Amino acid sequence: PLLGKTRALLYIQKGRVRPEFQRHRISSLLVWALLESWRMRGVPFDSAYWLISADNRSSLAAVQRSGVLPWPKEVHLVDLDAEPRRRAEAPAVRLEPHRAQEVVALLNRTHAGKQLFAPYTEERLHARLGRTPEYGWQNWWGIEGTSGRLVAVAGLLDLGRWWRIMRRLKASGEETTTSAGGVFDFGYAEGGEQQMVELLYHLLEVTASWGRDELSICLDPEDDLYPFLPATARASVVFRFLAAGIPVPSASEIGR
Repeated sequence: PLLGKTRALLYIQKGRVRPEFQRHRISSLLVWALLESWRMRGVPFDSAYWLISADNRSSLAAVQRSGVLPWPKEVHLVDLDAEPRRRAEAPAVRLEPHRAQEVVALLNRTHAGKQLFAPYTEERLHARLGRTPEYGWQNWWGIEGTSGRLVAVAGLLDLGRWWRIMRRLKASGEETTTSAGGVFDFGYAEGGEQQMVELLYHLLEVTASWGRDELSICLDPEDDLYPFLPATARASVVFRFLAAGIPVPSASEIGR
């Protein structure tokens, strides 16, 4: 759902153009070629959308020149150092398919009403986790409450298996290369923000055991979990949201 309506959306991601070919409208041509290719396949969609870093001014300008404007909404890619100062205090358990009902309830409670969130069913969750062997039930952990019911859950993907993140300091030109584990899904019970953070600490340990440098999670800057994150958490990338073919709404229309 987007702006209260169920829509078929085409998500465009990981667009890259070599530096020597930038500023030649190549990215714009690629995007519109992608749109046309899906139309030729007979796959209907209402809009394409992008997340572009707020620091990537050239890409934002290129998209805006084509008439697509950024929405008054940000998404934060939050990084936590994979060498935390403390270990998780609450024990985490590996999750198995028979706990799908509990997992679905926590996911839907946490993200209910948020833009682009389609509520899960048990069938849809099983289908998602059967789509690729790299992200299945073996990638899920949870924390149980005193009753034995799950109070926080999350799925973790080893992003570092496929790519590295290179950053260059503008002042010195120094480059650093890092890799990360990514929290792809998460949910927690009402009032369970602290338990969710404890689960993140556990996932930090898993991420470090994979030889990765960071744990990444995408959050709405107004997310209830944000104030509970460790002080060392940082928004490494602030993304702007853009959607072709849908008029830019006001901030009040977007909500959360």
